This record gives sequence, structure tokens and C-alpha cells, in this order.
Amino acid sequence: TYFGMLRQLRRENFKFIDVEIKGEYFLTDEDKLNIINNLTEKNKTIIRRDFILHNLSDAFRDDVTAELLKEFTRQHAPEKLTEIESKYSEEYEKRHKSIQEKIKVLN
Repeated sequence: TYFGMLRQLRRENFKFIDVEIKGEYFLTDEDKLNIINNLTEKNKTIIRRDFILHNLSDAFRDDVTAELLKEFTRQHAPEKLTEIESKYSEEYEKRHKSIQEKIKVLN
């Protein structure tokens, strides 16, 4: 299963894999086999995270995929999620308030 999952390994994570990787921009089949033959828990974690992230990246608003992505982010980068949510909540509140004021003027 890890062989297939390695297709989604992000290039910036190549340096964290504890195996020499020959491909500069993508993993060759030889690289993938070398990684699989020398899997560590650290490598498994990196591979799984990138695979999940890739497959959840088409999330849209409040669909199931978006909820799964938020839960994944909550587990692996909670401080970043909080920062993002507060940033967009503030923006939403400003826009909502502006719209409410415009509605009052129209009534």
C-alpha cells in the first residue's frame, strides 16, 4: 500500500525520508522500493499525511471532505487551524455587519 501512497509524497518532504532519493522532482520506482524496504515509523507517518492531504485537497466549504480535512488539520496543526479560522471569521463578521447595515438602509 505504501508504494501507491508514495505517488502523493510532496517534494518538500523528500528530505525528511530516511533513505537516499535519486529522483529530484519525483520518486522513481527504484526510490519507492528503496523507501518501502527501509520503512520507519517516521517515514510511514510522512507518507500517510501527504497521502491523506492530497486526497482531501478538493474539499469544498462544509462537505464531508472539508470536515475530514479540518479534523486532520486539527490533529496535526491545531494552532494553524485556529489562526486560519479566526482570520476568516473576522472577515466574515465584517462583511456580515456591512450587509446587515445595507439591508437596514433598504428597509
